[in-house]
Amino acid sequence: MYKSILQTKEWAQLKEKYGQKPHWISDVLVLEHKLPLKKSFLYAPEIDQVQLHDMDKAKFDELGKQTGAVFARIEIVNPVLERADYLNDNLKGFIKSRDEIQPKNRQIIDIRGTEEAILGQMKSKGRYNIRVAERHNVEVENYKAESAHRAANIDHEMQFWGKSENQKSQSEDSSSTRKEQSDASVEKFSTSSNNNINTVAIFHKLYMETVRRERISGRNIDYFYDLVDILGAKDMAEVFIAKLQGEPLAAAIVTYCDGVASYLYGGSSRKNREVMAPFALHFAIIRQAKKRNCHSYDLLGVAPEGAKNHKWAGLTRFKENFGGKNVEIIGGYDKVYNLGWYRLFRMMRKS
Repeated sequence: MYKSILQTKEWAQLKEKYGQKPHWISDVLVLEHKLPLKKSFLYAPEIDQVQLHDMDKAKFDELGKQTGAVFARIEIVNPVLERADYLNDNLKGFIKSRDEIQPKNRQIIDIRGTEEAILGQMKSKGRYNIRVAERHNVEVENYKAESAHRAANIDHEMQFWGKSENQKSQSEDSSSTRKEQSDASVEKFSTSSNNNINTVAIFHKLYMETVRRERISGRNIDYFYDLVDILGAKDMAEVFIAKLQGEPLAAAIVTYCDGVASYLYGGSSRKNREVMAPFALHFAIIRQAKKRNCHSYDLLGVAPEGAKNHKWAGLTRFKENFGGKNVEIIGGYDKVYNLGWYRLFRMMRKS
């Protein structure tokens, strides 16, 4: 059975900080999302089809009624090709979602082989650009959160009504450093420099540069501090930063769960593009994931196979350089409790 990072107590803790009330039915995390006009819907992210089979369906419907949910969405993370015969019976009363919350197609790399084998299954451009980054001495460092930082952050939140430390950090002197990085673990791609830096702030700067460049919506820095604090304190997340002579050029937040490393968020700069920092970044992540005995590296969202005009076509070409397979998951199914409001919700999603 596959266990997603989105089905952990730590993920529930993170989402609760941002207004999504967690509920547990059997071993399935169900998040209560708020909608306009005091409405809500329920969302069970990335569950295994075995979890759906074992889940108490009566309690699921009861929760929908108790919360006044317009509908409930379950998201099945198993690949379409591995769909079990019993799933149809477990989906009675559900309809296929017309949109997806998590990516329906993901680029997943099997990293159980040797480093040479992993390089060998990449596209030639991927291998070449990794060597380019090595020749330019691009270095990649990875940082973990510390439990001491988490305790300090909680104390800060109690004093400032739930505001995380990061909001303060943006207005203070940017040269100040955080204690938590003083003995963070560092993974070097080539050579490493001083790691006593505010890694989340550096990540967020590169992330926002990408958000603006791609004209997509992004999350504020507060969310990433909390993500790294909560998941990192349980050794379930790390921040990676690729640098050239000390200047950050690319960054990623990676999570670890049940043998899978997932590229959750990332960003890059247009500076020094010729040194191929993003390729160094992902190869370092693969190396670190192997050290953690992960069997897969999930690069997450890509376009469906053959969809050349898809909005993610460029991103897909980049991710395909690292090899792996385009895996389509079964995805979302909705149980509707209020048809009128459900139709209105779908219209709002389209607009």
